[in-house]
Amino acid sequence: MTLDSLYMLAMHAAHLSDPGEFFRVARPVLIEETGADAMLVFFHDRGRECLVAPFLYNLMPHASLEEVVLSYEEPLIKDLLIGRKVYSRPEGEKRLLAGMLSELFLPVITPDQVLGCLYLGHHEPQAWQAPLVQKAELLCHFLVTPMQRIHWEEHSRRTHDLLNAFREQYLYILDTIPLPALVADPGRDSIEEANLSLLQWLHYSRSSLFNRRLSQVFPDMPVLQQQANLWPPQPTTLQVRDGLGKLCEGRAFVSPTSESYKDRKILVFLPEEMDPGAAAGASESEGYLHALSHDLKTPIQSLKSYVTLLREEYEAQIPESAMAYVERMEVNLEQMEALITHLLDLSRVGKIETHMESVESAEILKNALDTLSGLLEHRSVNLIIDASLPTIYCDVDQMTRVFTNLITNALKSTAAVSMPSIEIGCNALQGEYEFYVQDNGVGVPASLQSQIFDLFFSHDGVARHKSTGIGLTIVKRIVERHHGRIWVESQEGKGAIFKFTLPMHSATEQIALD
Repeated sequence: MTLDSLYMLAMHAAHLSDPGEFFRVARPVLIEETGADAMLVFFHDRGRECLVAPFLYNLMPHASLEEVVLSYEEPLIKDLLIGRKVYSRPEGEKRLLAGMLSELFLPVITPDQVLGCLYLGHHEPQAWQAPLVQKAELLCHFLVTPMQRIHWEEHSRRTHDLLNAFREQYLYILDTIPLPALVADPGRDSIEEANLSLLQWLHYSRSSLFNRRLSQVFPDMPVLQQQANLWPPQPTTLQVRDGLGKLCEGRAFVSPTSESYKDRKILVFLPEEMDPGAAAGASESEGYLHALSHDLKTPIQSLKSYVTLLREEYEAQIPESAMAYVERMEVNLEQMEALITHLLDLSRVGKIETHMESVESAEILKNALDTLSGLLEHRSVNLIIDASLPTIYCDVDQMTRVFTNLITNALKSTAAVSMPSIEIGCNALQGEYEFYVQDNGVGVPASLQSQIFDLFFSHDGVARHKSTGIGLTIVKRIVERHHGRIWVESQEGKGAIFKFTLPMHSATEQIALD
């Protein structure tokens, strides 16, 4: 083994930020130095309780394979994960790869954990003699940094999925309150979130409300702070300054959003101006607020505790290069309400004002693909896009969300497909455009197609991806907001085509709609 080989591996491990690129460069060096005929890099997947060699970082023995898996039931697991020892397959034991007469498994370890293992196969029997095994063990140390990077990328992805799921639940709870409601932090004099009913009641836009301090909207700050710590909450009259600069009064219940985060308060108002239907339920507001506060505990406490536990339990294992992920999660928690504003607006698709304009649908699709670039970079997807997408009249942000959610759904559906394909196009019909997003994934059974757009509905075929069941509901509401229709055509196991229509509008009609 030459110093040049060691130096090259060390440099690539330190400077290549893309683990896939590192393994592509390192593979020929490792094979040459060990004399192996086959090599696989396995990662320890604790969630699935197995060792996994994914195609993304390996040359698969067969092109149709997406991954090679070693379950915890394999005899070698005890030596690798518990004993942290090299394991050589004895004669008579079933081989991992056909044609390999000698197989060697070497753990890739840090002082605290087993990250995975390096598999080496040879066509000759008794190929792994002691000097060669020692050399292979040395080479395994160069795999630690890129494998740690992969583990932390996976941790980051799972954490962001969890954060997004909590955000969606939090937004849905807040926006379904039938009364004006606001989340604030009196100690910081800040407004954290507000639902549509409050914005309409006080004549604020979102931007104008969030540019104000809490004390600018509620001059009775001492009264607000006094009432905030009462439980059960008691109705109190507060002065409120509306978006027109006028002072009005409203009766409100004030309560902490959770036991462990008492600084953040939720205010639910019972203004005299509300319609009779809403006022009829005022007598139940106290009980409703109690239930609401309980429902808000889980997302807020979990969001705060997740990173705290991550630091406490894994701080010693977090390499310096991975601290950016932890810091990013902490920033997300600090700015949770700011980051969820866009999702909140989407949950109100049927209520909020739309900003209609003529725009190239190809540009909207480009925006959606840019949003999903992080997912697409890690997937080998055959993406087919119609070159003649039309100009449409729509709300750009909302229509971008339509394409983003439909493509995300297609990516989830094709996760288990060896050669995933997604096609996006449009057909011009009589008076309308028919857009479609087609995939070759798991498909949707006929019995479920009528429910696929229902709120919180999640198809078992993609349960592995922990769908919240909100994305397609948002898509349906946006399309209907644009006077269109949406449906799915599919056969289970043969992929799906999600189709939606948008009306064609002449210039005169567009002016009228504006």
